[in-house]
Amino acid sequence: MKKWEIVLTWRKQLKDWGEYDNSLGGTIAELFAVEELGMIKAPASEKAIDGMINGRKVQVKAKDSRKVYRNPDSQHYAEIKVEHLGLIDDILLIFVTDEGIGDFYLFDIKKVQPRLHSDKKHLRYVLKDIKLSLNKN
Repeated sequence: MKKWEIVLTWRKQLKDWGEYDNSLGGTIAELFAVEELGMIKAPASEKAIDGMINGRKVQVKAKDSRKVYRNPDSQHYAEIKVEHLGLIDDILLIFVTDEGIGDFYLFDIKKVQPRLHSDKKHLRYVLKDIKLSLNKN
């Protein structure tokens, strides 16, 4: 059993015990990136970068299906801080479900037009724009 699958099992156990707010979705996503996509994990002290895939600096973003969204479409984006814009090359957006990994998208942030959040501190890469950029390649 792979590490990400073990953590997924823990996540399911927590769900059986009740609703707990946890970050296991992010842990599962990063372990998946390492074990399935060959990501080399960056040191914890590395600002904005979770690791390297094919020599490119990657930030991993997990969307955890356990969270309740009032608008189901609200989770369909990856968000980064504006200050991190020049530090990363790619974003890996991973949808984590109770069954495992749903869809995932590894994309070059220079090929997707972000949308500036109203707080002016965050950029959102919307899934439909991500898909368009990947289809152009």
